[in-house]
Amino acid sequence: MKTKILSIVLIGMIAVLTSSWTTVNMGGATHTSYSYDEPWINTFPHPCTGELVDFAGTVHISGHATITPNGHVHLFHHEQLKDVNGVGQTTGLVYQDIGGFSQHFNGNVGETMTGNFHSEIIGNGYNASKHIHIHTTVNANGEVTTEREVLSGICRGNI
Repeated sequence: MKTKILSIVLIGMIAVLTSSWTTVNMGGATHTSYSYDEPWINTFPHPCTGELVDFAGTVHISGHATITPNGHVHLFHHEQLKDVNGVGQTTGLVYQDIGGFSQHFNGNVGETMTGNFHSEIIGNGYNASKHIHIHTTVNANGEVTTEREVLSGICRGNI
């Protein structure tokens, strides 16, 4: 999901793909802004119980990018979870997932971008934090050449 979005932003084709995107040419640089919602589906082991929890809801995605004629990119990308609930695969216990993802990049096409997703899993007395650290490299053609995600979670305790 993030890979597709970042690729589109970097090659400046967003205005063609969806009407909620705005692209402006500013003295040779292209500036693109976007804002939309899309479905969010994710399975993550609960850090307190180890049980796999299936999450579903909506994520609001927004941001902007400026690309200069010489390939310099300034990108801000944000994702915010909305109404995301999860159900434990074994116990059927219900949880909420609250959090978001932010990514800032100021560099050239072909360099690696990093971002962090933080959220809190709450419910049934088991509160936890999850973190996903994301590395993405997009080449000059807008193709993702490397993507790596490192997942971690911390149990905040049984309350």
